[in-house]
Amino acid sequence: MWWVWRFLTPHRRVGRLGYLLNLLITFAIWSATIFLLFGVIITEDVLRDITSGDIAVDAIADSILYSFAGIGIVNYYLLFAQVAKRLHDIDRSAWWYCLNLIPIVGQLLFFIMVVSLLNVPGKEYVRLEEEYLRELRR
Repeated sequence: MWWVWRFLTPHRRVGRLGYLLNLLITFAIWSATIFLLFGVIITEDVLRDITSGDIAVDAIADSILYSFAGIGIVNYYLLFAQVAKRLHDIDRSAWWYCLNLIPIVGQLLFFIMVVSLLNVPGKEYVRLEEEYLRELRR
């Protein structure tokens, strides 16, 4: 079960392929949960009971709202864990991901930061340009 812990922890580093794979796994978990939620809560029998007046619509709406809130919190943590690992590769703290909590402005700032840092070498993947140029001059 070490691989589950490795997937859930934001404390390590992850390469590009691992990051993509982790995001795909996160998306698959989220999609399966949403599919199961609609399959369990909103069934044909429930819809028939709602239209006949046997079940209060507010109870169904509340259960859907709370389910989506729970799924959203779990999904946000899973995404945070993956992005935090990737931010460590560009020498940034995972706190930078908290910019996404600011509506619209946070997403724009985070996108600008990530795009502007695409050429910044990571600690273990690319050497600094100055070191590279010094080696070329030798």
